[in-house]
Amino acid sequence: MSIEVKYAYGRVVYADDNQAGSYLQCPHCKASVAVPTGVAREQPPAPPNPAEEAVFEFVACVVAGIVIWIYSDAMNPKLAKALLFGCILGIGHAISTMMKGK
Repeated sequence: MSIEVKYAYGRVVYADDNQAGSYLQCPHCKASVAVPTGVAREQPPAPPNPAEEAVFEFVACVVAGIVIWIYSDAMNPKLAKALLFGCILGIGHAISTMMKGK
């Protein structure tokens, strides 16, 4: 596998793995280019932890439930009950996800 080395003015030189840590000469401009020893490879991002994300879902449902409870007198009673039921379902889902989490 070759190592890609970028140097002056965005030019690129490719070097073999066995040339790591040494210098090579650009075939075009004859400049001396250092080949790095440890080429950092991009790591894929870690997969999201569902248990951590469930904490935010839990908090959002609790806060929404409290707000609905406070303003329930000012809204349609059936709507308030439906919204509170949705919050309870969300809280239940968040808790079950947290219990299964890693």
